[in-house]
Amino acid sequence: MRKNPEGSTEIKADANILTDIEEGDLPIIMSVPITTEGELASYLKNKSIAFKNITMLSGGNANFTFAVEDLEGNMTVMKHAEAYLKVQPSWHLGTSRMDSEARALETLASILPHSGISQEGDHVVRIPTIYSYDPDAHVIHESYAGPLTLKAAYSEVPNINVQAWGTEIAYWVANLHLSTTSTILGDVSWATNIYRHMYNGLASVLEKYSLDHELGTRVNEKYGSLLAIEDQNVCHGDFWCGNMILSQDGKVVTIGDWEMVRRGNGATDVGQFSAEAYLLDRFRGGKDMLNPFLRAYKEKINIDREFAVRVAVHCATHLIYWPSSVHWVEKDETIKLAKDAYDVLVMVETQDWQGLRNSFIGEFVSYNPEKFPQASNIMASTSPTSSPAPDAVSRRRSGRVVNKPVLYQEDPDVSTHTNGSSKRKRAQYVHQDDEEPEDSQDSEEDSEDERSKKSKGKAKARKPASKKPKTARVGMKLAMRPAVNGSRQPSRAKKSHPHTSEIEDGSLYAKVFLSGDSTTEVAQRWLEDYDKDNTTGLCELVNFVLKCTGCDLKVDNHDIDDPDNAPNKLTDLQEEYQSQNITDYPLIQKSKGSSFSRRQLESFFHDLIDTLHKSGTLYNDLPLYANIENWIVPLTSSPIRPFRHTSTVITLALISAFCEVMKDIDRNIGMTTRAKQQEEKGKKKAKDKIASYQAKITELEGHKEEVDKWIHELFDSTFVHKYRDIDPRIRADCAVALGSWIEICPDIFFDGQFLRYLGWLLSDQNHTVRHQVLAQFLRLYNKDDPDVGRLRAFTQRFRDRMVEIATRDSEVNIRVMAVDLLDSIRTIGLLEAEHIDAIGRLVFDVEAKVRKAVAPFFAANVEDAFENITEALGGAEGLEEALGEESVDDYDVPHSFWLKYKSIAQLLDEYDAEDEESGNVQYWNLLPSWSSVPSRYTIAAEVVYEGIEEVNERWPMLAGYLLYDVTTKQSAKKRKSQDPLELFKQRCNLTDKQERLLLEVLVVATRLCQAASIEAHTDKRSKNSKARAEEVEKAGEGARNVVTFLPRLLGKFGANPESAAIVLRMARYVSYNDIPEDSVEYETLLDDIGKQFLTHHDKNVLEEAISALLYACKHEELEEATLSKIQDLWEKVSANLHQSTRAKAPQLNMIADSVLKISKLTDISDPTGAFLRVPSKTKAREDPISLLELLIGLIETYTMTESSEAEAIVVGAAMAISKFYMWTVTSIQSKLAESSDEVPATAPHRQQFSSALVSFIEERPKADKARLAAISILLDTYTAFATLRKVHNTNGTTNGTEELITEISPEGQNAILRTFVTLENKFAKKSGKSLEDDMNEAVDEAPESDSEEDDEEEELDTEEQTQRDQQRNHEKLLLERAFCELSGKIVLALLARVLDASGSNKGVFRKRILKNKTKLGPNFKEVLAYIDGPKSKKQLKSKSKGVAAETAPAVQEVPAAEVTPAPPEEEDDEDEIEEVEEGDEEDLRRRELLTDLPEDEIEDDGADEDVANDNDDDDDIMGD
Repeated sequence: MRKNPEGSTEIKADANILTDIEEGDLPIIMSVPITTEGELASYLKNKSIAFKNITMLSGGNANFTFAVEDLEGNMTVMKHAEAYLKVQPSWHLGTSRMDSEARALETLASILPHSGISQEGDHVVRIPTIYSYDPDAHVIHESYAGPLTLKAAYSEVPNINVQAWGTEIAYWVANLHLSTTSTILGDVSWATNIYRHMYNGLASVLEKYSLDHELGTRVNEKYGSLLAIEDQNVCHGDFWCGNMILSQDGKVVTIGDWEMVRRGNGATDVGQFSAEAYLLDRFRGGKDMLNPFLRAYKEKINIDREFAVRVAVHCATHLIYWPSSVHWVEKDETIKLAKDAYDVLVMVETQDWQGLRNSFIGEFVSYNPEKFPQASNIMASTSPTSSPAPDAVSRRRSGRVVNKPVLYQEDPDVSTHTNGSSKRKRAQYVHQDDEEPEDSQDSEEDSEDERSKKSKGKAKARKPASKKPKTARVGMKLAMRPAVNGSRQPSRAKKSHPHTSEIEDGSLYAKVFLSGDSTTEVAQRWLEDYDKDNTTGLCELVNFVLKCTGCDLKVDNHDIDDPDNAPNKLTDLQEEYQSQNITDYPLIQKSKGSSFSRRQLESFFHDLIDTLHKSGTLYNDLPLYANIENWIVPLTSSPIRPFRHTSTVITLALISAFCEVMKDIDRNIGMTTRAKQQEEKGKKKAKDKIASYQAKITELEGHKEEVDKWIHELFDSTFVHKYRDIDPRIRADCAVALGSWIEICPDIFFDGQFLRYLGWLLSDQNHTVRHQVLAQFLRLYNKDDPDVGRLRAFTQRFRDRMVEIATRDSEVNIRVMAVDLLDSIRTIGLLEAEHIDAIGRLVFDVEAKVRKAVAPFFAANVEDAFENITEALGGAEGLEEALGEESVDDYDVPHSFWLKYKSIAQLLDEYDAEDEESGNVQYWNLLPSWSSVPSRYTIAAEVVYEGIEEVNERWPMLAGYLLYDVTTKQSAKKRKSQDPLELFKQRCNLTDKQERLLLEVLVVATRLCQAASIEAHTDKRSKNSKARAEEVEKAGEGARNVVTFLPRLLGKFGANPESAAIVLRMARYVSYNDIPEDSVEYETLLDDIGKQFLTHHDKNVLEEAISALLYACKHEELEEATLSKIQDLWEKVSANLHQSTRAKAPQLNMIADSVLKISKLTDISDPTGAFLRVPSKTKAREDPISLLELLIGLIETYTMTESSEAEAIVVGAAMAISKFYMWTVTSIQSKLAESSDEVPATAPHRQQFSSALVSFIEERPKADKARLAAISILLDTYTAFATLRKVHNTNGTTNGTEELITEISPEGQNAILRTFVTLENKFAKKSGKSLEDDMNEAVDEAPESDSEEDDEEEELDTEEQTQRDQQRNHEKLLLERAFCELSGKIVLALLARVLDASGSNKGVFRKRILKNKTKLGPNFKEVLAYIDGPKSKKQLKSKSKGVAAETAPAVQEVPAAEVTPAPPEEEDDEDEIEEVEEGDEEDLRRRELLTDLPEDEIEDDGADEDVANDNDDDDDIMGD
């Protein structure tokens, strides 16, 4: 773990490391805490260990370390691990890290001498001596190393010889790497994931320093990905001076802190130490530790270019990432350091060897590049577990030594493995003394070949495509849904391999894929050929495998006869294949003409093993399978994807075949055993026969042992490494294969040690892999009789991850599968209550598929709750005693269904409360008032309707339950006797919120009932059928029930605004077609709706009442009665307003209520008559005025009044007047279109209204909500009149409509611009974006500051900080929505030429709004995309070809009704796809947000030139 230079704790970077650890890598085992000196003292006393003194050692983030002095004064160290970080207890970290350290120290003690390979007594390097390890308490007892780290001694000890120590440490670590190529450490994969952390963060640090962050992505993809697959030797894992302790006398350095130990590439140890040594040399005294270290390491190990490059990359990555997180120097120096290290990465990528030799790491690459030693690997191209290691250098058959050729220009079309450094080499160096001389002639030939390749590579070099990083292992962090980033160009066609056109007629490939024979017959014929000539047969099989990879190269009989040279031959074949630049291969090729079939390939090897098994050859000719494994398994570790993928598929098929063989052997053993037992039970025992049976059983058991051994060997050599391969296809194949093995051979694979691999793959970042894993689990848990005992421990371990996938995964389909899986787990009783509730809460999820999947789960929860309540009431007998004989047709009497409705309400109430507490309701809070998205309660009610029969079939019973009064008081006698009916009613009692939740369910039921009614009436296919008649009758009955229940429901719940709004919504779903025209329910229902409208002040109730009246107007039968009711409401509301304003002491809340209702009435009916009609004179007022004048007067009167009621009056009045003018515009348009006569075009009191509204705007604060609402109303009104610009009557004249099209006053425009600037600055500050320096030009006062942002933040714990971050993000999204809404209305006004169209400042508004077009995110940029109108196809074509346009952008007048942005389309991410800038015009056009117009319709009004291309492509898109 990291420490800062001063020794104090620095955990900022380490905290993020924890997110890279995969679940299951670090099991957390609770133990007795030993976190203080007193607790350690208690521990030692319990262990009967005497001590004199205990001192806790400072430093270190993870563990608790103590210096213990015994009775004789000797010092030792005790190190303890808790299941969390020492400096941050809220961050969990498994205690198995201490097991890894203890195991490593015990293992290495017998391999490494304490003094390394140093020959000097004054400079000894060693590892700690471990005295004991207590695995239960996680305590290591080891030797005391000293008081000071080498890092601290570098600057604090004056005469320390750091150059000598650099040399000795290099000798020691070189010895470690050379001596541990075959040392086994156990599972330490978690350390690899932590080690990957700095590679994952490299791109973000480069971006922070304004460097090319894509280089960081490429480095992570090419080198970071290797950490998971490299397996050359043991690496310390955290090899730096801070983990090296200097003894008191200064003569011994102890290498400590081995908890990060792992197998990997020694270059990472060298690179990390080099980086830390360089930091000390550069910033702590310049004593030159780095260069002696590098020189000494080269002396002991003959490194190749690949190893040197790895050191340079790792060192540079370390120098960029860690100093940015852990303080070394001031910021300016840190940036300089990062740039120097960045230059090294650039040199590596561009192969600038001269530049690398001149860099700080130049000591490692100081050779001539033409003579740079090539890869001389002691274990090259071998299987990481079971394949034998070849010689240190490859040899030809002639015996001459051949160096491996270097690919100076890597093939960009080869998978991410083909970067040279990705190859699974077990070691990249040999000991200097073991190097063999090379043949001079061969060396010259090789050198000439290399120069030729290098020149060709340079000629074809091109910039590598930017790709998303791929990881072999992933952490616990969920895959998040990526933001849409515009459209993408199609990728270039890949070079494919013509694998079917050049197949010889007699080859095994042709027999399997082209002959038409079954794979069983082909396998049998191959065995016959093999029996005739073993070598030729095996050669044909190996060449078949090579052909399946897409390789035309072959082996011959000489190669087969030399099995020891097989790895070298395979290496030569791969290198030659790689030089052909073939990226497509049969296994993934999608060509329709291909004869290759994966199913045929797997079937052939399955039948081959089956044939060998049945013929006995598999057991009688053991070298046959050994040779097959020798040629196929090494390919599974190939860095070339076609070889690796194909051989992995074949190996997995071999394991599957062996599982079938094992199953067959078990069946034969069982049959033979039963026959033997039957014979032994007989009266006449045939001893010979019994002996024969026993011999057969013994033979079968021997075969079983062989097959079991082969299965485990293949699993260890292939699956253990391939399930975390960098290619997601291979990982998915492994998941599918393991699932089939568990089903075929459960005795072996249905065990926790194998199931855990599937559990780990649940955290895979690739959605296909997660999908396949869940599919395997569904097979396991959905069996008729699942083995609960075997599944219990596994389920408990990975259950939380399954729930996390169901609730948070980025892929909807995967979430659905996870819900189905958890439903199965719940069925067998392995799901805890907390997990059941977590899934139950998904009834409120925003994804419809997830809600549909959770419906059965929720229904089961309801059923459980119902059964619990029923049991509490005495079960079925108790209900029968309380309710008597029940009738499903009588809705007004108690029924047992009511308990189920109560259970529904109770669960929904609990889940809603938990959701609100966890902050999962912010999505719904972001929805604007005009959104058509249903509420979260509505979508939950749909789940209830779909999953529970008592709701979708018997919803009138629910209405009866809600109408029934279950709160009837009991008499004293009944209370004493506990009457069963009264107990039942008590159980059925609902809270107010539960009543509202059930009302939501009832509304959904009526809506779906109406949909069924419409479908029944319009279904022509069964017009005269009996079924249609029954459906129509059922729908009619439901409609009549709704009309009957509605008045009663309003009568009971109408007093509560929230409940009344829900009940009124039900009126939208009344099927009036099923109600007789003379029904009295019409008038009753309309009267009740009108009553709710008049008596309520709640906005939601008014909106629902208006919607109900509007819905009724659509039916001809009700139109006249509804219009009459609306007219009656107009008169009453107008009278109320006049009366309220004439009062001596007007009550503002009453005036605001009347104004709001007038505004709502203007939504559904033309207010012209009501607005312009002057009431008759009264005694109270001699000069009556019209409603329009009264509303304008209210705006003028309450402009200066500061109160919420006054704001509501002004905004409501302005909204009502604006709608009146819109009705006026619509009327003028209709009259002009239908008449040739003159039509008077007037807008009474418009100027007075505009002036009053502008005055109100100027009086309000610039970011005030009321001001924003007033500006929107002003812009909408003027834009509406602008639509009259092209309206003519039938004679072609406009009759003076141009006079109504006016520009907003200069005062109004100035107020709008000030508001825009203020909102722009607030949003920029809230979202952390920078704006242009001169952004306040054309604004007469500076924008208001956001005082709350300047407050100092108090320190919060993790949970509180998360909540604060969520709240800030919520506020930012709301602010962005308001800003974009205002910007959109301004854009429409500019297009309508009611803003910025005349005067001396013409064009200033447009220029100002475009100034920060590219600075404020994609939403704002997309809004502004309409300001210049669409471009022509010709212009688009020129742009796509990269030709600069010579003319200014064309501007198109677009009516307000036509400017409606469409939602962005989401597309799947794919590799090697060029991306188009999001929000760019080409992107908008591809998403059909802009359309091309004929050139003759495009006008040029001298618009400004386009703003520069957007470079800000890292913003999220709100609402995606």
